[in-house]
Formats: sequence, structure tokens, C-alpha cells
Amino acid sequence: MAERALTQVLGQLKHSPSMSYDEANKLLSKAKLALLRLQALTPSPALSTELLAAARETYEQGALFAIRARNPDAFTRYVQQLQPFYELPAARLPPNLPERNKVTGLGLLLLLTQGRYAEFHSELESLANRDGGGTAGDVEGDRYLGYPIRLERWLMEGSYDRRLFRDSKKPDSLRDCQQQRARIPQPAHKLDQVAPVPRL
Repeated sequence: MAERALTQVLGQLKHSPSMSYDEANKLLSKAKLALLRLQALTPSPALSTELLAAARETYEQGALFAIRARNPDAFTRYVQQLQPFYELPAARLPPNLPERNKVTGLGLLLLLTQGRYAEFHSELESLANRDGGGTAGDVEGDRYLGYPIRLERWLMEGSYDRRLFRDSKKPDSLRDCQQQRARIPQPAHKLDQVAPVPRL
């Protein structure tokens, strides 16, 4: 019974990404109660792969709704709840790379906006250790992970003339969330108004 309720709630969350955070929060509370009844709030050897995937998806949906609602604390809590699921071997729980990378990319952007550079780099190092994480080139080439990595590099280099906020270069979900969140701290001038460097 609880499994069926969980599946229905997840279906509602996935098919209504524009619902209000209050509505989503009510559904997420129902999903977490179902997970509690199923003893699936955290991974355990007794859980089926399907139930582990449903729990992971619940937290991923919560993270995405939290960031859309500009609630970094709730987003961070959901990401922390996701970590044990992301660390499971692929044989136990095959990774859902697009969703995992989307949540991780948003987490990396949040760390940058908060100036938490040490945590940003620790998270980058942990990516290579995850099943399905890939090489450094795979990570940087990923649609969701590559943007915060390049952004951090440009900020550290002081390369503000790269037009790094051009919408065509950002994945849709990052662009949508960025429009709703506080922007990355910028220098005194606006990035789009930087004069081109004269050629010598």
C-alpha cells in the first residue's frame, strides 16, 4: 500500500515541475511518510533496488523543488539525504546519471554562490569516486557538471569577459534555477558590460 502511494506521489511531482513549493512540500511529506513506513529513508541491505530508486527519486525531486523555491537550506538537506544513495555501488542501485548530475551541478553552483570553495573542490574530487562518475574529461564535458566547473575556473582566473552568463551556454535547468536564485557575487561592473580587451 505504501509503495503504491509513493509511486503515485512521485508521478505527481515529476509531471508537475511548476507546482508551488507548498504543494510540492505536502506531496514530499507524504512520500517521506511512505518511505518511513517502508523503512526506506536510508539505504539498507534489505531494500529492493526499486525501493532504493524510489527513495533516491523522492530526495532528488525535493532538492529540485527546494532550489526552484530559493530555499538553499532545504536543498542542502535533500542533497545530504541523497549522498548515501549516490554512494551505493552500481550493482546495488544503478545510477540515474542525468538526475544525479543535475542535482550535483546545482549543488556545485550553490557552493560557489556561497563562497564555499573548499567544499566545492571536495565535491569535485568525490565525483570521480562514484560509480558512473567517469574521468575528469567526462565530468567537465557533462551538460550539468561542466558549467559550474568552468564558471569556477573563470572566476578564479578573473576571466569575467567570457560572457559566462550567456543563456545559450547553460543547461535549461541551471538557467531556470539561476533566474530564481541570487546571482553569483559579481565585481563592481556588470559582466555583460565588460569592454573587450583591445588587440595589440
